Amino acid sequence: MQDAFAANVGQKLLTKLNRESNNLAAKRYTTNEEAYRHFLLGSALVDKRTRKDAEKAVEEFEKAIKLDANYAPAYARLANAHGAIANFGGDNHEQYLKQKSAIEKALAIDENLAEAHSQSGVMKMNYEWDFDGAERALKKAVELDPNSSIAHRMYAVYLGSMGRFDEAITEIKLAIDIEPASVINQRLYGNTLFFARRYDEAITQLLRTVEMDPNFRTTYGWLVNSYRMKGENDKAFEWWVKFLNVTKESPERISLLKEIYAKSGWRGIYEQQIAEAKEDERNGKDPPWDLAQTYLKIGDKEQAIIAMEKAFAKNQRGWQWTTIKVDPRNDLLRDDPRFEGLVKRVGLK
Repeated sequence: MQDAFAANVGQKLLTKLNRESNNLAAKRYTTNEEAYRHFLLGSALVDKRTRKDAEKAVEEFEKAIKLDANYAPAYARLANAHGAIANFGGDNHEQYLKQKSAIEKALAIDENLAEAHSQSGVMKMNYEWDFDGAERALKKAVELDPNSSIAHRMYAVYLGSMGRFDEAITEIKLAIDIEPASVINQRLYGNTLFFARRYDEAITQLLRTVEMDPNFRTTYGWLVNSYRMKGENDKAFEWWVKFLNVTKESPERISLLKEIYAKSGWRGIYEQQIAEAKEDERNGKDPPWDLAQTYLKIGDKEQAIIAMEKAFAKNQRGWQWTTIKVDPRNDLLRDDPRFEGLVKRVGLK
């Protein structure tokens, strides 16, 4: 009787464990533990939002795919990593082609994978300028997985770029509710508030993000921009110096910039950046978009437009063009028909 009872309990327990194991495998999309480990490592790396980490993430996702060729989420995150490389200075056309290929493979394996549709939406928005197609893909991702932080996050980015700020804030808050520890979610909330010109709220949110992770580099730029838009120049410079320390800029370089700021304020800093950007361009690098933004900061509309048109001619695509209509830093150009022509060519008018 005892043996029978033990056998019965054991069988039920075994069935339960097998079921849980199968559910876990379904959630992970792979039964290969090593592939899953590479996937997790790649995901952590790409979320750091630097080019170096994104390049390492590509290697990890490719290792995961080599171990499991049908690992759909690994292809989706691989697309994300290629997009991040493009955002941080990589060849945007080359990375776009790799991103597109990875998305197509993910969807070929699982056409209902929410993250693959999210990545597709971001690609359509940033590189194809197919904004209607982007929204369809992003909305589908949310519908397929309402509990996906990534789906809500990426839809929020789209909505903010379109100037639909109330909807964007709702989506990014949903992403935060699902994954409150995500530093990217927290920073994107600050971004959205910045584009909505709610600078005090943006600063409060971005300061919270810095507290969560002082080494998350991209938060600092938006904090500096928010203080600058409020006219709090010294505070902006203080946070810029903190950013330079986080990025391990040399003490000599920081001292030089402090001297320039003490003598000439932000204008001196921007003139220094323009000189360096022109030197980079002479050496074969492609800084026209960054150069355009810096010209705007010193009030040189003509050179800003020339740099933007050069960036457009070089087919430098990415999120900067997607937000061209809502970014308050472009306000100086809004009455210029050439700027309106660029907005129209991007497809945002």
